[in-house]
Amino acid sequence: RAQGETVWYMNALNEGHGYRKKENRDIYQQAVILFLRQHLVGRD
Repeated sequence: RAQGETVWYMNALNEGHGYRKKENRDIYQQAVILFLRQHLVGRD
């Protein structure tokens, strides 16, 4: 954030550390895919 970049942050309110519940893991995996598509796909 200090460099003016967008920061992605996820917090599952019904979890402690990590994502153990399937619902939260599914959401996390979709967020990772979206992040990679936005930041890596099409770059050389």
